[in-house]
Amino acid sequence: CNTKSGRKDEGADAAVIKTQVSQTLHTMFQASYQITEGSKELATAKISENRMGASIDYYKGRECFYRLRYDKEQGGRHYWILDDWDEPCGRFFLTQKKGKLFKPGYVYIRGSLRGREYNIYHVGFGKEGNYYCIYERSDQEEEQVALIEKTLTVTDFKDTYDCYGKREEDMDLLHLLCLYIDVWTSRDTAKAAVKSKEITYEVTHHKELKEKYDPSFLKS
Repeated sequence: CNTKSGRKDEGADAAVIKTQVSQTLHTMFQASYQITEGSKELATAKISENRMGASIDYYKGRECFYRLRYDKEQGGRHYWILDDWDEPCGRFFLTQKKGKLFKPGYVYIRGSLRGREYNIYHVGFGKEGNYYCIYERSDQEEEQVALIEKTLTVTDFKDTYDCYGKREEDMDLLHLLCLYIDVWTSRDTAKAAVKSKEITYEVTHHKELKEKYDPSFLKS
């Protein structure tokens, strides 16, 4: 996979990196996005609909760094991440933690990119926020490395995601994850953008899932 980076890896104690994924175009068959850090544009992306599902392309400048392609045979909302040589270098898919007696299970996202493995947990707190907590997996352990907050207010069906990470090498994964999430949960292709505003609240009730959100993450 392409691993071009302009920022030095500063380790676990580095300050939080904040970027934003904003949808800039919404039509029935296509969507465009801008990825920024402050006023600096880092990347762009576009989603195209076809009979094989949504096709997602992620650009840095004019170069397509990654492509996400739906794998219908795999199911489970499975998308392969392809590098600039169209070789698989990661993926996203839904999986489930099985429940036990009197303890229900829950669904979460598994992700990978450039040899790193991630568990992604969606946690909603109503008016208090809508989060995706990203943990890196290692053997049977996991450690939180990033957080995505999806804004509650959506204007003209265009969603916005704030991404927080402590390592540069995780940021592309976060941006691709936002696009993956937007395809499956937020992109209403049947509606046109006509001066609309919508506020959506989501509430997670599962105790173990709620505990995946660590309010001190951004302060550590």
